[in-house]
Amino acid sequence: MIIQIGEMIDNTGQEWIEAVYQSITQQEPIRIFYKPYGKESREMVVSPYLLKEYRNIWYMVCYDHSMPADNGPKILKLNRIQKLETVNEAYIVDNTFNGEDYFKYTLGVFHQSGSEPIEVTLQISHQLIELVAENKIHPSMEILEKNADNMTITFTVYNTPELKARILSYGAQARVLAPETLQQSIAAEIARMKEIY
Repeated sequence: MIIQIGEMIDNTGQEWIEAVYQSITQQEPIRIFYKPYGKESREMVVSPYLLKEYRNIWYMVCYDHSMPADNGPKILKLNRIQKLETVNEAYIVDNTFNGEDYFKYTLGVFHQSGSEPIEVTLQISHQLIELVAENKIHPSMEILEKNADNMTITFTVYNTPELKARILSYGAQARVLAPETLQQSIAAEIARMKEIY
């Protein structure tokens, strides 16, 4: 074998892609039987707007017909859909939704409707300079300063669990310089980790 592809997880949700895609392009809502994590399965009518793949899992951004319009779109994992069928209801268009901008400040799929993004400043040690410079943490990432010992970068994202996980994944090779609230949050998580080791 001369080509290897990364391991696929058992259930990516891809079996529902075509039906969701048709719902989006034809602007027809669908009824899904959806099992949220740790909860009972429930029936929902949704108007899908966007399909997104992240880390081998497919997601849809959609409007949930049972929710007030000002709640905004929600993100559902396709692999948690147990059944999908067409429904004779009107497709609901959210004129404020912009697929190009929806994930603008998002790392992964964590989106925070109504939240303001934060400007993060990190100091990266010399061991990771090349890796982080080649593989931007986020499209908004800019290098503020770079020398043989470290690199200072900035980027603007929502303050989400994905952001904290990414920073912690760099271990002692990354230090949060700003904002102070994120710095404190990372320090508190490290303290909790020390308690279990």
